[in-house]
Amino acid sequence: MAESPFDTLMQVSMGFTLPRTLHVIAELGIADVLDETPCSVEALAAVTGTNAEALNRALRVLSAHGIFERRGGVYAHTPTCLDVGQTGLVQERGQ
Repeated sequence: MAESPFDTLMQVSMGFTLPRTLHVIAELGIADVLDETPCSVEALAAVTGTNAEALNRALRVLSAHGIFERRGGVYAHTPTCLDVGQTGLVQERGQ
C-alpha cells in the first residue's frame, strides 16, 4: 500500500527527530550513567540535571528504535547502544 501524501510529508518533516534525540542523549551522557545497571528515568534525570518528563520522552523515542530498552519502568542498554559507544560514533560529549 502506497503512503498517503500526508504520511510522506510527516516522514520528511520529522526526519531530524531521531538523530537529534540521539545527539542530545549522547551529550547528556545517559549511556555512561546507565553503565551496567538499568535506571529509572527519575534517577537518570537527577544525575544529569534534566527534566524527567522530557528525558522520558526522548528515551521512549530511542527505545522504539532499539537504541535503549525499557524494562519494568527502568531503561537499559541494548546491543545497538553499546555498539555506538564501542565504534566511537559518539566521540566526546559537548562536541
